Amino acid sequence: MSIKTKFGSATKESNGYYEIRSVKEGNFEKLLHRLIWEGHYNKPVPEGYLIHHINENITDNRIQNLQCVSKKIHNRKHLAKVTKKDVISIRKLKKRGMKRINVYKKIAEPLGLGIGGFDAIWYYKSWQEVR
Repeated sequence: MSIKTKFGSATKESNGYYEIRSVKEGNFEKLLHRLIWEGHYNKPVPEGYLIHHINENITDNRIQNLQCVSKKIHNRKHLAKVTKKDVISIRKLKKRGMKRINVYKKIAEPLGLGIGGFDAIWYYKSWQEVR
């Protein structure tokens, strides 16, 4: 799915986030929600910070749903209820070939884990020590 924005044409990627795909605007491969936040506040996202979707709907890029937080705070928001056992279960199902969205619905959603926190586990960006 592709949408036109003032930052360029954005495509919804497999991880659910919109990424700019047009080259001429100079925003190629930048995440739309970051550009929206930076455009609104007229400054770059500080080093070590992320843009968090407050309602955890990563396609809701309204400025009132975007919050700049440190990586540490962001991880706490998304991984608060997850245990090592949950991470092992997610990764076992991934290795067995279960689709990402089905694993999310089966394990992460009931825990109240947002898609961002789930993706951090799924793509080994958090809990790297658990294989």
